[in-house]
Amino acid sequence: MLHWQELSTLALLGTDRSSIADNLVEAFKLYNIDTSATPSRQVLEAAATFGVMKRAGYALETLENVSSKPPVENIVNWCSVLSSKHLKVILEKNQKDVLQEFLLHASEQQKVIAPEFLPELLDLCLRSEGLWDVMQSVIGERGIWLANQNPAWQYLVYNNAEIDWVLADIQEKIALLQYWRKTDPAEAIELLEWTWKEEKPADKKQFLKILSISLSLADEDFLENCLDDSRKEIRSMAVSYLETLEGSLMMQRRVERIKPFMNLQHSEQLGYKMDIQPFNGLTDTDIRDGLSLKLQWKNSGSAMGIPFHILKNIPPFYWEAYFKISKKELVESYVQSDWSELLLQATIEAAAQFGDEKWCAHLLLFAINHQYQARWAVLNIEALIPIINNDFFNSTAIRLLDQTTSLFDEKSILVQLLLNPDQPWNLDLGKQLMHYFSAILNDSHTPYWWMTTFKSILKNAAYRCPPTSFEVLQRIVPQNKVQWSVWEEDYSRFIKVLKFRKEMVQALQS
Repeated sequence: MLHWQELSTLALLGTDRSSIADNLVEAFKLYNIDTSATPSRQVLEAAATFGVMKRAGYALETLENVSSKPPVENIVNWCSVLSSKHLKVILEKNQKDVLQEFLLHASEQQKVIAPEFLPELLDLCLRSEGLWDVMQSVIGERGIWLANQNPAWQYLVYNNAEIDWVLADIQEKIALLQYWRKTDPAEAIELLEWTWKEEKPADKKQFLKILSISLSLADEDFLENCLDDSRKEIRSMAVSYLETLEGSLMMQRRVERIKPFMNLQHSEQLGYKMDIQPFNGLTDTDIRDGLSLKLQWKNSGSAMGIPFHILKNIPPFYWEAYFKISKKELVESYVQSDWSELLLQATIEAAAQFGDEKWCAHLLLFAINHQYQARWAVLNIEALIPIINNDFFNSTAIRLLDQTTSLFDEKSILVQLLLNPDQPWNLDLGKQLMHYFSAILNDSHTPYWWMTTFKSILKNAAYRCPPTSFEVLQRIVPQNKVQWSVWEEDYSRFIKVLKFRKEMVQALQS
C-alpha cells in the first residue's frame, strides 16, 4: 500500500513530534479524509481507511515510458493446448528438471509459450541461473516486450542500448557486463578497467562474479592486477578464477613452486613411487597467489595442505608429460606413495575441475576396482561423475548393477552413479534397474533402511530415463509379488512421472 509505511512511522512517532508530510496530506484528500481536523484525528482516520484498503489489495503504481500494447506477432507455432496444460502442471509442482526438459524440446521444435505463463517464467529466471538462456528462444517478441516492462525483469533482455557506463547505476552496470560477457567478453574487461579504482568493494564483488561468463586467458591481466587489491575478498575471487585458467601465469608459478617437492622413483621390483615432501614456508609470491598457512590436509597442517591445494589446481595430464609416464603408471606411483590419499584426491579434484574426460574415467575405474579396500574407501569421486562420457556412464552403471546383490550403501560408487542428477540414462540402464527391482519384490526380508536408498534411486530414475522408454519399463515389473504393497506408491510415482514426460515430449513434437 502506497504511504502505509509512512503512516505507520508517523503513528509510532506521534503527531506531536512529527508533522504530516505534504504527500500524505494529498493522499488524505484523495481518499476524502478531513485534512482540517487535528493531526492525530487525521492519522486515525487514515489508518482506518488505509487499513481496510491494505487488506483488500494495493493500488497499482502508474509507470512511465511503458508501451501500452505488446507487439503484434504472427505466430503459427504456439504451444498446443495440451502442452500448455503440461507446463501448468510443471509450474504448479515446481518440477525444475522437467521444466528444463520442456523448454529444451520446445526450443528444438521452435514452439512459442502461451503468454499467460510468461510472468511466472520470468520470475523463475531471476532465481534459477541459466534458465533464461534456455527460455529466451521460446517466449517470442511478446515475452521480450513484457520483460522490458518490469524493472526486475528488464535486465534479462538488456543490451548495450547506448547506456553510459560511468553514469549507470549498479543494476545497469551488472546487466551491461552480463551482456558484453556473452557477446564480446573483452569489452566487459575494458569497461571494468575504466572505473575499477572508483568502484565500491561490494560492487566489485558483483562485477567479478560476472567474469565467470566466458572466462578465458584474455582476462588474465585484469585478474593479475586484482591480486594486489587492498580487499581480501577481491584478491580471493581473483585467485579462484586464475586457478581455473589452464596455462595462466599463476598456474605456471605454482607448478614451478611444487616441482622441487615431488620426486618420482622407479625400480624393477617396486615399480613407480611418488615421493612428495612437506612444504617449508611461503614466499611473498606464494602469498600473493593465494597460498596460506591456513590451508590444511586432514591432520598434517599446512605442510601438506599447501601441496594438496596446488596439485588439485593443476591438470593431471601435465604430470604425465613432465614425468614422461602414462596415466596408469602415474596413478601407480601415487598408490605407492606415503601420501597416496592426498595425491589421488588432489588428482580427482583436478581432473573434474578441468573437465578432463579421459582422466575422470581412468580415476573412476580405479575407484571402482578398489572400492572394497578400506584404504581407498575415503576417496570422494562424486565430482568425476558429471564429467565422464555418457556412454561410459551408462555401461559402467549397468555392469555394476548386474554384479551387485544389494543397493544399501549410499556412499557406494554404484549408488552415487544412480543418484547423479546430471547424467541421462539410456534404455538399457532403465531396463536393468527394473529387472533388479522385480527381483527384490520377491524378497520379504529387505530392511527398511535399504529401501530408503532404493526409493531415492527410483525417484531419480523417473527423471533420468528416456521418456520414450515408458511402455518398455512398465511391462517389466510384475505387480503381484510379495513386497508389492510396500513399493506400490513409489513405483506408481515413477511410472506417472515417466508417462508425463513421454506425453509432454509427444505434445511438443506434434
